[in-house]
Amino acid sequence: MGDNDYHVVPESLRKMAQRLGQIAKLYEDATGWVQGISMRPYDLGLLGAMAKLPDTYNQGTLKFQAEFRQAGERTRDAESALKKVAEVYEDKDAEWWRRFGYTDS
Repeated sequence: MGDNDYHVVPESLRKMAQRLGQIAKLYEDATGWVQGISMRPYDLGLLGAMAKLPDTYNQGTLKFQAEFRQAGERTRDAESALKKVAEVYEDKDAEWWRRFGYTDS
């Protein structure tokens, strides 16, 4: 058994948390991108305006924004939870290593 074997689980959890942070950032970016692509009333001409296509499109983008925002928040929550679990594992591992006399600290 190597000197750092007890770090495997916490390090893996931290790597997963980091990846979740990257995914959350993509959701946050996507929310901003969708906000920037709304239509004005006459972007599709008079017939498009009469058919209320820009309104329908804009309502759809609002739904996308809400879904992306919620997905980002949930992903951030999962990231935070994994970080906390990694800390607990690390603390417990260190405690047991001390109890078994594998380390002095």
